[in-house]
Amino acid sequence: MHPILSPLLLPRVIGYGDPSRGGGGSINLTGNLMAYWDMEANGNDSGPRGNNQTGFGTPTFVAGGKPNNCTNLVAASSQYFEMANNGDIVLSATNFTLAAWANLATTGGLRRIFGKGNISTPATFEYALYFNNGAPGRFVFSVGDGVAATTVTDTAVSVSTGTWYFVVAQYNAAAQQISISVNGNTPVTTAFTGTVLSGGNTLRLGNDPAGATRNWNGQLDSLGIWKRFLSFAEVTALYNSGNGRNFSQL
Repeated sequence: MHPILSPLLLPRVIGYGDPSRGGGGSINLTGNLMAYWDMEANGNDSGPRGNNQTGFGTPTFVAGGKPNNCTNLVAASSQYFEMANNGDIVLSATNFTLAAWANLATTGGLRRIFGKGNISTPATFEYALYFNNGAPGRFVFSVGDGVAATTVTDTAVSVSTGTWYFVVAQYNAAAQQISISVNGNTPVTTAFTGTVLSGGNTLRLGNDPAGATRNWNGQLDSLGIWKRFLSFAEVTALYNSGNGRNFSQL
């Protein structure tokens, strides 16, 4: 006789088993976690590695985030966060996952969530997660190898203002692919056979070096960087039925 498992335990025990979505397996959301920004009241790293970000333009923090407070950035006021380069945020020659909750006040143009380098300067661009109104209205993930940028665009979700979206971008070295998914949907993938540039750019959250018109305009919350490929079961756990998770809940 087989024991009956509670539905609440199933994701942690059996996963999902679809190889294109990272398979199943156990969930360990703090494994190889380089930084996690809860954005409760500042830009400090909520994890143990101390990858704190400095706020510019006096960013504000408001209720109604994922799951609690979040930062509210006004592009016209050049509000953003930035941290110096270090090995934790250099994502060259390694599997990695980026995740963020994002809520736009306006959808015009390109709007950077976070990343390193200027995509308009391929020789020094590393990686970036952003919104592209010309996609049309889609979240986009780009990586650079020092020669050119490779981009993958989500096709599952058309983005509207005033709505929270959970955006996950990944690089899978074995499959030689980058991918993006929104709200736990099946990832969209594209081939990337190069190596992400190991550069010295600062990490900017809500700011694009190309100019203020590409700054994030809206709210951001619960952003993380992992130096590994999170499974679909782990991404689903982070999504948490649309509620998100603070670091203490990982």
